[in-house]
Amino acid sequence: MSHIKVGGVRRYKFKETHPGYQFSYLSELKQPTIPRIALPKDKLCALNELELNATNPTEDSIGKREMYAKMALMMFYPFRSLSDLTCDKSYWKKIHQELTNHNKNEETIFWKKGFEILQNIQDRDTLQKHVKRARDPICMVTVNEKPDEKKSENEIDKQKRDNVRDILQVSGKLR
Repeated sequence: MSHIKVGGVRRYKFKETHPGYQFSYLSELKQPTIPRIALPKDKLCALNELELNATNPTEDSIGKREMYAKMALMMFYPFRSLSDLTCDKSYWKKIHQELTNHNKNEETIFWKKGFEILQNIQDRDTLQKHVKRARDPICMVTVNEKPDEKKSENEIDKQKRDNVRDILQVSGKLR
C-alpha cells in the first residue's frame, strides 16, 4: 500500500480500483484504539434465536437468519453490491455455503477470522446475560464522548487543512 506524508502523518492511499481512491485514505491514529462494532438492536441476534437445529424453523427465525447472515456477510465478505451477498436470493444460503466450506478446510471468500469474531460476539453476549463478572479495567478508564462543539480557531484551521471530519460530528445530521 503506497503512502504519502502530510504534516508528518502517513496517509495510505487505496488502490486505483477502490471507489474512494480519489478522495479517501487511511491514516495512523495518534493513540491505539480498540474498534467497536455498533449494530442496531436485533440485527445480529443470539444464535439460539436462529433455531439452528430445527428442520422446520419458524417464520420469525427464518427472518432472523436472513438478517444475521446479511450483517455477518456485510462485515466479513467482500462485495460490490448486495446481490454479491446472496445465493438463490438468500443471505442465509450464502453464509451457510461459506461456513460449510470453512469447516471442510476448503477455500472461502468469507474472512476466516470473521467466523471467530462472530463467535466472540456471541460468547460476550452470553456471558453478559448469564455471568456476573468484574468490570474490564480498559472499559473503566476509556471514555467515548462527543467532542466539544466549541473549538479553538487553530483546531478549526487544522481540521480544514487536513480535510478530515469527525464521524461524531456527522452522525447527528444523518437522520
